[in-house]
Amino acid sequence: PYGQHALSSCEIYAIDPWGKRINLLKIPFWDAHWKQKYYLKNPVYLPAGSKIMGTNYYNNGDDNPSLIILPPKKIHYGEGQRDELAMIIYDYMDQ
Repeated sequence: PYGQHALSSCEIYAIDPWGKRINLLKIPFWDAHWKQKYYLKNPVYLPAGSKIMGTNYYNNGDDNPSLIILPPKKIHYGEGQRDELAMIIYDYMDQ
């Protein structure tokens, strides 16, 4: 996952073709300075037709030490340093 300074936590999961949720990664405390990849301990098999999803939680309050916009104000999507975004970037292997 990738996010900026207002991101506070995130989780990544898959939904298989039968609707079952498969948890892949949970980051309860996002570090805005972490720019490395996260690797799963063990590969996860996802059947054809599965969807990879993510849920992101943002904290735009005074209690967020990573926030660079002070005082906090409305944040918009964008790729600039004072914008906010979130992406899921992943590698996969064919079986």
